[in-house]
Amino acid sequence: MAITGGCYCGKIRYAIEQETLHDVANCHCSICRRTTGGTLTTWATIPRASLRWETVAPHVYQSSAEAERYFCPTCGAQLALYTTLAPLSIDITIATLDHPAAYPPDRHIWVNSKLAWFSLDDELAQEQEEIYPTENGMSRVEEILLFWFGQTRDDRAYYEERHSLWFTPDPQFDQAIRERFAADYQLAAEQKLMDWQNTPRSGLALVLLLDQFPRNMFRDDPRAFAADPLARAAADYFLHTGQDQQLLPVERMFIYLPFMHSERLADQHQSVALFRQLKQDREYLGSLAYALKHLEIIERFGRFPHRNAALGRSSTSEEQEFLRQPESSF
Repeated sequence: MAITGGCYCGKIRYAIEQETLHDVANCHCSICRRTTGGTLTTWATIPRASLRWETVAPHVYQSSAEAERYFCPTCGAQLALYTTLAPLSIDITIATLDHPAAYPPDRHIWVNSKLAWFSLDDELAQEQEEIYPTENGMSRVEEILLFWFGQTRDDRAYYEERHSLWFTPDPQFDQAIRERFAADYQLAAEQKLMDWQNTPRSGLALVLLLDQFPRNMFRDDPRAFAADPLARAAADYFLHTGQDQQLLPVERMFIYLPFMHSERLADQHQSVALFRQLKQDREYLGSLAYALKHLEIIERFGRFPHRNAALGRSSTSEEQEFLRQPESSF
C-alpha cells in the first residue's frame, strides 16, 4: 500500500511505493530553514525510484550546486529535496504526508547549525554533519565528496575520467588536498568525526579522510598509513550496517579500499571477496586484479615491502629482491 501526500492547495499529489518510512530526521541546516521558513524541517529519505508524482510535477528551485528543492508554484509548499551527492535517494517533507503523525523522527541532523534559542530536550540522537560552514555554504561533507568525485555518474566513461586523478601521483593534486582538507583529516584522525558514520554520505567522506587523503598528503611518510586502523573500522561499520549498499558502485569502491590496504591476511581475503562482487555489479571497475595482487603479497611476506622505507622497517633480502621487480609498489 502506497504512502500518499501533497501540497496545501491540492494541486500536487504524490505517492511513495513502500509500506513505511524508516529514515526520518529533523534537519536544522540553514538552507532548509531559509527555504521553508521553519525552525527545522522533518524529512524522510526514500529511494528515488519509489516516488511518483500523481498529478502535475512540482516546480524546481536549485538551492545549492548539488541540491534541488521541489515545491508547489501555487501555495508554495516545499515537497521534496534531491541532491546529486545521494543520487539514488530523495527526501520528502513529512509535514506534506497525509498522515504525518505516523512517521516520527529518529534523530536530529545538522544540529550545530540550529538556532541558538531552540532547545533540543528530547532523547533523539543528534548528528553534527556540518562540522563548520564554508564560505560557499556547503558542508564539509559536501566539500570533500565534490572535490573527490566531482559530479558522480554511474558509468564507465566517468570512472575512466576520474581513475587517473585518483590513482596517478600528481604533486599539484596532493597539494590541493593538503591545503583544503588537512584540518579535516586531523579531526578524523583524532576520532572527532565518528558521528559521520551515521549516514552513508558522511561516512563515505570519513573513509576518504582516513584512508585515501593521507596517502595523497603524506607520500613516503609514516603518516600515510597512520589512520589505517580507523579507516578499516569505519569501513567495517559500513558493512555491518549495510550502508555501503546505499552508495553507487564507484563510491563503494572507496569503502572497500581500507581492506585492500590492510596488512592483515583476513582483511585481504575480505577485500578480494568485496571487489569480486563489485566487479560483478560493474564490470569496468577494475580493482579486483589489484586486490588479488595485494593478497598475494601479504600471503608471501605478511606485510607490504614497499612501505618498509617509509615506516623505518628493515627489508629482508627476499623483500629487497622483490622490490627490484616492476609493479612491486602501489
